Amino acid sequence: MYNRRQLNNTPERSQTLAQEQRNALSMKSAFNYQSEIDYLNIKALQVGRMTILCPKCHAKKWKDETHGLCYADGKVVLHQFEDLPDLIKSLIDTSHPLTKHFFDNSRRYNTLFQMTSFGANEIAEGNFMASFKIQGQVHHLIGSLLPEIGNNAKFLQIYFMSKSDQISIRTNMIPNLKRGLIESLQTVLRENYHLIQSYRSNLESRSFDELQNFKLIIHADRVPQDEHRGQYNASTIDEVSVLLVNEDKGPRDIVLHGWSGHLNRVSELNRSYDALQYPLMYTRGKDGYHINILKITKMQQKLSPACNFILIGLWLEKQV
Repeated sequence: MYNRRQLNNTPERSQTLAQEQRNALSMKSAFNYQSEIDYLNIKALQVGRMTILCPKCHAKKWKDETHGLCYADGKVVLHQFEDLPDLIKSLIDTSHPLTKHFFDNSRRYNTLFQMTSFGANEIAEGNFMASFKIQGQVHHLIGSLLPEIGNNAKFLQIYFMSKSDQISIRTNMIPNLKRGLIESLQTVLRENYHLIQSYRSNLESRSFDELQNFKLIIHADRVPQDEHRGQYNASTIDEVSVLLVNEDKGPRDIVLHGWSGHLNRVSELNRSYDALQYPLMYTRGKDGYHINILKITKMQQKLSPACNFILIGLWLEKQV
């Protein structure tokens, strides 16, 4: 084992760094981390800090990102974000006494309220793995609105239980979280998250027999309010929450069955994809990224496929 301090700024040090770089790149270092390699000094692995601000949207960027990468160089304008609910705002701006606790456990708190689950093909190697490895694409899954008889409620299903049962389940899911804060966050989502309000109203209006074959669809391509209203029957569409009842689904639509033992994959191109997985970021259940975001041009043309995918990360960053 060599002494790194002794090798600094010497020909031997340069040769060592070059060899480490070749080793790291050839061995796919993300999957084969080696503690003896000085990754911080391998230039090919450094992306630097996000020190550049976009002059149009003020998003943070890396120095090598092009102007066109950010909001298609100003050709895309997102809707103004609504004010956050008071509780979420106070937790973020540090005026709440539990701010530090919330920041330290924000992922855990979101887990209590997320409506979709994480899916991936995990790679298992031996009896112990220091890192989590997957193969293929990460995706989200969603179950039915109500659990099958005899099964416990999970994810989205928890929202349709009594308030006290919801708090009890969520408090027992992850230890060392604050029961009072869980209850307050639950109240915020119940009062502000419009998709949950729509789910509940649809369930409460159905009989037990109707729920057997009932399905609710979160439409990927919502028709704006007052546009082509005549082609829809008022009893089958909720234009505010983008819900279609017992309609045929499209390839990017999300289908929620009344009762089902199956999990359905959620299309990452559905506008509710992020809101279902990150309810504490999308506390009002508003649209996230979708493929019909428009450019500002004379013809109001749609974004190219490449720009569409680039905008996913930028949209999420603005939400935070």
